[in-house]
Amino acid sequence: MWVDMDAQMHPLSLVTLGRFSAPTIGLRGTVNGPLRLQGSINNMAINSQMTIADGGFVDVRGTMDLAT
Repeated sequence: MWVDMDAQMHPLSLVTLGRFSAPTIGLRGTVNGPLRLQGSINNMAINSQMTIADGGFVDVRGTMDLAT
């Protein structure tokens, strides 16, 4: 499966995201900003600069394997 996605999150709930990715961390709040995903499911490039609603930011750049 190949993905090429360029999206703007308005807002993205960290609670919802955490349910799927890391339920034990207890994420809360929301983030806004661009999200770029490109590649195959086992070699997905991610680029995102999100602003946290309560202050701060998250800058993620790298690759991930969603198949394992």
